[in-house]
Amino acid sequence: MQFDFYLFSFLTKNGLFNIFFPA
Repeated sequence: MQFDFYLFSFLTKNGLFNIFFPA
């Protein structure tokens, strides 16, 4: 789904993705 793609992009661009999947 495009929504998931944009949400993923939003999270990664804001660094929030690292909270759920820390490097």
